[in-house]
Amino acid sequence: MPSMSSTLFTDLFVREDNGTTFFTYRSGLAVYTEAFVDGALRSLGWNLAGYVSALDVLPSLEKRSDTTSFQVEAGGQDLSNGWALLEHTVDRDGDDLRVVVRLQHVQRGMQLDVITDLDGSAVLDRHLLLRNESEGFLPISGVSPWSGALWAAPRATVHALASEVTSISVGYMQDTRWGREGDFAWQELPESELVIASRVRRPPHRHPMFVARVDGFGEHYIGQLGWSGGYEFAFDYERYDNEPADGRTPWLNFRASMDAPAPQIVLAPGEDVETAHVHLGGVIGALDDAVAAMNDHFRGGVLERDAERLGIIMAGIGPEQEISPDSVMHEMDAAAAIGADLFYIDANWYSPSGANWFSTIGDWEVGSRFPNGLESIRTAAHDRGMKFGLWMEPERLGAESDAFQGEHDRIATDYRGSQRCGHLDLSIDSNVEWVEAQIDKVIAGNQLDFFRIDYNNGYLGDGFHSERGGYQENHFWRYYLNLYALFARLRKRYPNVIFQNCAGGGARTDVGMVAGFDDTWPTDWQLAPRSFSIINGMTLALPPEFIDRHLGMGQMDHLTAAHDSQLRIALFGRPTVSWMNPMPSASNAVHIERINHFLDIYRRVVLVHGAQTRIHHHTPTDFVSTGWGVLERAAVDRSTSIVGVFRLGDIGDDETVVFPRGIDQGRRYRVVFDDAPSVTEVSGFELVQHGLRVRRTASLTSELIVLEAL
Repeated sequence: MPSMSSTLFTDLFVREDNGTTFFTYRSGLAVYTEAFVDGALRSLGWNLAGYVSALDVLPSLEKRSDTTSFQVEAGGQDLSNGWALLEHTVDRDGDDLRVVVRLQHVQRGMQLDVITDLDGSAVLDRHLLLRNESEGFLPISGVSPWSGALWAAPRATVHALASEVTSISVGYMQDTRWGREGDFAWQELPESELVIASRVRRPPHRHPMFVARVDGFGEHYIGQLGWSGGYEFAFDYERYDNEPADGRTPWLNFRASMDAPAPQIVLAPGEDVETAHVHLGGVIGALDDAVAAMNDHFRGGVLERDAERLGIIMAGIGPEQEISPDSVMHEMDAAAAIGADLFYIDANWYSPSGANWFSTIGDWEVGSRFPNGLESIRTAAHDRGMKFGLWMEPERLGAESDAFQGEHDRIATDYRGSQRCGHLDLSIDSNVEWVEAQIDKVIAGNQLDFFRIDYNNGYLGDGFHSERGGYQENHFWRYYLNLYALFARLRKRYPNVIFQNCAGGGARTDVGMVAGFDDTWPTDWQLAPRSFSIINGMTLALPPEFIDRHLGMGQMDHLTAAHDSQLRIALFGRPTVSWMNPMPSASNAVHIERINHFLDIYRRVVLVHGAQTRIHHHTPTDFVSTGWGVLERAAVDRSTSIVGVFRLGDIGDDETVVFPRGIDQGRRYRVVFDDAPSVTEVSGFELVQHGLRVRRTASLTSELIVLEAL
């Protein structure tokens, strides 16, 4: 990994040249250039070595028509062109920089702000602000907050390439289905458009990210869309085997779009609206260097959290077993035995005894399961040194709930006139206020320390709509802006409450949603070997301290893999330990000893560095189910590292050699092989040069290697 500098640098360099205004954004060593020319803001690509490109090496603007930096379709018109540049402003707050380029459309009556935030990382954060300045309603059919050149070979490099033109591959989460989150793999780009979509045209469990790898140049471009509604990424690679007469060069064009049936939103006169945020940047280096750059960007403000919240170990009880005061206390005592920091009650705390948790959602009063209420249970948790929390699914009304009958007019309507799943329509402000009041009642009324949100609506397809200004406006855009704002208000109102995001597993892991929470549930699939692949893939998308990993019987975790392997996987996220033995059986002393052993490693080796860790994916691609899987979590200062080595399926050798990446070749390390356990001392140089040999002859077993600098 390239050395990390403690110095931050952000800058906007503006230059005029023959009627063209060039905007060059510099953040760390990432340099991105755009130009306003002939009524359009055009993207010119990146330099990832920190240099401001001279005009004579940039690809020719006049030769291209697909370079606009954003795409908007409004009132039936493509608004890529026809703009006037009004002004640009720069606002600095310490090292952080916000640049606003303001445009006015000559014909359509729209003002548009291109807003770019720089934080010193190699990743920029961009979104648009659209304002209707016409006298009538303005339907927005489509929007790409960022588009244009992702990579362009400067003219001078064509001679070096000669007849050999590099290939470009795009890595993304291939599968969209429940239980297959984190399915990251590469696909080489053809000479045609590649489109990746989810949540409208595909199921919702594909995290909205991509990595473009430019082979031969060592460049990785990484992008994420902070959006919980439908989305689309599109890539178009034009390759030239020889320099053509017109001077055109190899070029990778892209767009990151919000996706829904048109119109996605209808703006009233004078109304404005923000788009989703696109987080985009790049490095010259390996895949994990690009992931580290994105994690630095997220930790620098997008997902910034207090250090004490990053390592909270959770436990709880869910509807997989009968919830009662006795079963809650049984689980709470087990949680206390492993030193859990927090205990929560999942679905069913509100429903009458014997009722189904799914169909009674919406009646947010303590149910008959707890005839004496929850106060004594909350007190018991506090007496055991644990915070207390509850689960809620506030966006849906169960068909058997009283709220379903009383608040039926709040339920959204789809394009076929159906009110599916009791899904509340939060694109309507009055409904948002009602839902916010229900959440307030649960948090304040039960004096919660922890609040867990779920979302079990599954695949909504086109979603819902409502009438606005004579149009059928799709609900996604307003819905999610309202939902994000709701949780921003709640976090401000309850600063001491820990908020956790879940969506039937990992259906809403995007940073648009996660930004409002302290952590996220990336999946409901906990069975090995796929559980390794999920945590392996999802740590490409999000920093590990935001990703929960469950251990116990609640989600059938216990059915596959050795107990130690299940525990070791959890070390690469945030461990949640629940339901180790059913009531009234006694706890297993061996279980408790092993859990405490691994949680001690988590606290002593991982948490001491908080967010200052790097994830190294030794087996990053494909949904690994056979052979070996290796994942490493190391301190940024290279003082400690844990390496999980997992024998997955039966195919492959019984031995593998692991070369630790998060260490310093100039230091000596105490190396602990956890299984034996055995301890040795090795120089960092030897570790890098010769590696560590691990032998496992049985499937679904593992080794954990702990390295600590002497």
